[in-house]
Amino acid sequence: MSIKHIIVPVDFSPASRHALDTAIELASALSARLDVVHSIELLTYRGVEYREVMKSTSYAEERQLASEQLDEWAAIARAAEVETVCKVLEGDSRRVIVDYAAQFDADLIVIGAKGHSRLHDLLIGSVATQVVTHAPCSVHLVR
Repeated sequence: MSIKHIIVPVDFSPASRHALDTAIELASALSARLDVVHSIELLTYRGVEYREVMKSTSYAEERQLASEQLDEWAAIARAAEVETVCKVLEGDSRRVIVDYAAQFDADLIVIGAKGHSRLHDLLIGSVATQVVTHAPCSVHLVR
């Protein structure tokens, strides 16, 4: 099995930082490309998207902040001389991570076992569980 493209979804939690470090080590050892991605949740309520409820400036600020943080995290991988792409995704994290992996032919997803939202996990199920279940490629779950 040849692993040439790794995706690491991050939510900027300590668990996702640990997943990033693991993904960097793997990408470096395998000479693989690393995509560091972050998903902005677009929750809906009665057909109205989360970003439609927020002021447009606050959504833009959230996206800008996520982009800046993602660039900082991607810089860690680049400092380790790993070819790195970073991307802000929008939508249900559980779905957009799997879709991104399929669209860009990922060989491996490296994801933290726990992230920020315990309430989300209780109500819907963890992002990591959904990614493991539905991913089109292998998944390395980092504890």
